[in-house]
Amino acid sequence: MREAVDLAVAVRADLDDPDDVARLTERCAADTRALLAKASRHDDSRPELRSLTEREVADRILAERRTSALKRLLRSEEADAEADAVYEMVLRHRPTAHRVAQEAAEQARHRTAQYLLQQRLGQLRVLRIRAAAGRLPQRALEHRRSCQ
Repeated sequence: MREAVDLAVAVRADLDDPDDVARLTERCAADTRALLAKASRHDDSRPELRSLTEREVADRILAERRTSALKRLLRSEEADAEADAVYEMVLRHRPTAHRVAQEAAEQARHRTAQYLLQQRLGQLRVLRIRAAAGRLPQRALEHRRSCQ
């Protein structure tokens, strides 16, 4: 469940704002628990299959959140910029190869989205570790003080 929550938080939260991360984490965790609870209620007729069903639902939620996160990142400025750069680079070398350039651009867009997702998940993990240790980034502490 935590990985599914992290996928949603990593692409939606302002990772420089620990309070935003905490709020979104709570909301996504509650939504995920509700989805799992709903699945287990539907399978009350066969309690011996409940854990299997919950695992299948958890796996499906994880896959859907990963797909959603990647779709969001595919539309990011970074992915657009990388795709545009690759497209132009291919055309500089092969001026009439528009289809090849488009395919290369889409591959670059997907690689960039994957990279961005891994980067954001890593940034989220670091933020949570620092928060647990009471060592939030200095600007986050200044933001918290100004909001009090």
